[in-house]
Amino acid sequence: PNTQVPDNVTVIITPNVSCFPAYFCYQSRVQKVIAPKLAEVGEQCFYECGDLVEFSAEECRVISFKAFWECKLLRFDCPKLEEIGDFCFRNCKFRRFAAQKIKNIGAGAFTGSDLRQLDLGDFQNVTEEQFRGLQKIELVCGQNELSMKNVTKVEKLYERNLSKIKAGFQSLAKNNALLKRNITLIKETQKQTVFILIQRLNDQSKKRFNN
Repeated sequence: PNTQVPDNVTVIITPNVSCFPAYFCYQSRVQKVIAPKLAEVGEQCFYECGDLVEFSAEECRVISFKAFWECKLLRFDCPKLEEIGDFCFRNCKFRRFAAQKIKNIGAGAFTGSDLRQLDLGDFQNVTEEQFRGLQKIELVCGQNELSMKNVTKVEKLYERNLSKIKAGFQSLAKNNALLKRNITLIKETQKQTVFILIQRLNDQSKKRFNN
């Protein structure tokens, strides 16, 4: 595929364009895109645009297959985004991502990215495949369930549903109670073990004395 954007174009501002077609900026040198009326980004639209650091599209709802593959993309702003295609943000460098209206996330969408803070609203269909290769997420907002098995550490989890927060605290309380019981049992076992050892030592001492 060949890009439709000349090499000397680094900034794209399109006030009225509603769709970027497939391969529109394929391997181009674009650095910044502002498209307030854009609704859809075609597949591989910004594929391997390594210089692209900022993308803003307030009305964008659909981003297709590999649209931002291997982009630097430090700042990404699409608050109404509903659909993310497969491998869309592979190896992107942004650390924060918010899409509170999201309805569908493709396989490998965030694979290899530097993502640290994630807000997907009430989106429930989180799968391991969508976030494969991520090592650490510090903040997750609004997740109804988490199944990101490859994420080795989640430091903070924010839940908008109060009933789920209550259930979480209840579960934590049960776990703490179980832990306390186990600690008490261990201590009692230790005491019994020490008592038995002392008894044996006393018995041995008595035998030696009697002999």
